[in-house]
Amino acid sequence: MMLQNSIRLAKKNSQVNYIVMLLLIFKSIEVTYLALSPITTVVFLLYVFFHFNNRKLKIDLFFYRFTLIYFFILFIYLVQFGSIDFFLSSYIYIKFLYAYLSVKVIGVKFFTYFEDIVYKGALISIPFFILQILFYEQTLYLVSFLQKNISFFAYNNDDHYSMFIFSIQTRGGELRNSGFAWEPKGFANFLALAILINLVRNEFKLMNKKLLILTIALITTFSTTGYLMVFICYSIFIFSNTKFRDKLIIIPFILALFAIVLQQEFITDKILYEFETKGGYEDVLYTERDDREAFSLGRVGSFIVDFEDFKKKPIIGYGMQRSERTQHRWVKLVRVNGLSDIFTTFGSIGLMFFLYTYWSFYDKLLKSKKMKGRFILMLSTLICFFASNLISHPFWMSMYFVFLIPFEKNNKLL
Repeated sequence: MMLQNSIRLAKKNSQVNYIVMLLLIFKSIEVTYLALSPITTVVFLLYVFFHFNNRKLKIDLFFYRFTLIYFFILFIYLVQFGSIDFFLSSYIYIKFLYAYLSVKVIGVKFFTYFEDIVYKGALISIPFFILQILFYEQTLYLVSFLQKNISFFAYNNDDHYSMFIFSIQTRGGELRNSGFAWEPKGFANFLALAILINLVRNEFKLMNKKLLILTIALITTFSTTGYLMVFICYSIFIFSNTKFRDKLIIIPFILALFAIVLQQEFITDKILYEFETKGGYEDVLYTERDDREAFSLGRVGSFIVDFEDFKKKPIIGYGMQRSERTQHRWVKLVRVNGLSDIFTTFGSIGLMFFLYTYWSFYDKLLKSKKMKGRFILMLSTLICFFASNLISHPFWMSMYFVFLIPFEKNNKLL
């Protein structure tokens, strides 16, 4: 009887853990009002806290220290600026808390559930993407039905539409796979991490169904970031963990892959375009008036503007005081570089936190499998954040805390 109860409890906990991961990913897809709403963040937080408390889990000393430092820095902002955006600052902490508690509740199977959910999302996206290519108008009608007919689901209409399991970006993503995310690049970020987890878990056995589906889905995103992470960085990662005699065999294949990837227009042309247009912000910034309501600075332009701001507040940054950062009087300058947003928002302290937590995660992960390649995986992470502003997405915030999972002892993370 006790054995049956234990099995039943383990099954129930597993189901809860899966739901927690599903909600964590959902809060990071940025494509519906439900995903973005602070209300759902609080509701999901309460749900996770209930299970955290019910299982009698304990908060790590690391998170206590993180909390203390976070609010101490808020106090410094208050002294420096005379006021702070209390609501936004508190909401960001709530997201950190939600992300942390989710990691604690899910525990050692964190990436097992993550890979499975992203795999299923990729599997669903492929036939929908084929329909999108062959019958765009009809597929768009199906995908946009909720947003166009139920006002509650309306969010950013005319830019992208979502039916939760699949979405379409209507400005630039008509021929690309956005999967369950807000845009193809966002989907590629999830796919790239799932591919990495699959590679490590299977110790580079490339012939497995999940890896095939994840890779096909990534290819259909035509994401510059996704291609650089997977086909360039991960190829080097695989190469660094290959025996010497096998290295000689795979070198031609890797070089051929590099040549194919780097010849794609959306790779080289996109990168060159970012650098060529990096000075565009100056035309807007120093123009007295402008007819536009908003102007995207681009990745490189965002980095330049953010770095100039960072030099003024290099230690703790500006926090959530967006008005204190460089901005145009009439035109909203939209920053899209997540890496520079981290060190401008939270300063050197925030950047060190980001680098330390990711490095610690990769260090533990690869040590558990006796693998090499921490530097190349860190490079892939920097590429991801350089191209995507993920600073306040709950799932990516949870990645700051996954190194706290004690998976080295039982090797069950994967």
